Amino acid sequence: MKVNNFKHRIKIYKKEQGKNEFLEDDFTQDLLFKEVYASCKNLSMENKDLNDGLSLIATHEFELRFLELDFSYFLVFRDEKYEILGIQDESQNKQFLKIKARKLQ
Repeated sequence: MKVNNFKHRIKIYKKEQGKNEFLEDDFTQDLLFKEVYASCKNLSMENKDLNDGLSLIATHEFELRFLELDFSYFLVFRDEKYEILGIQDESQNKQFLKIKARKLQ
């Protein structure tokens, strides 16, 4: 059973635009959507040459129980933020999701 492989805790956040007392967009806040168990697989590690030196870009694949997600969400795994690159309901039966995500700098 796949669920037995879900050993890692990940937090799923959504960026939301906050409004001031005049109902104008004022600030962006990260709201915790859900904390779930997932499996994690390292897909790739690559060095990028940036102005301030080399940076390591890590891409992972997370598998978890199905949730309605889109690209406005991001993940936190081991205190690192990951942007969602791809979301796949592999068997199209809304049981499990595979999420491809890249660690943010």
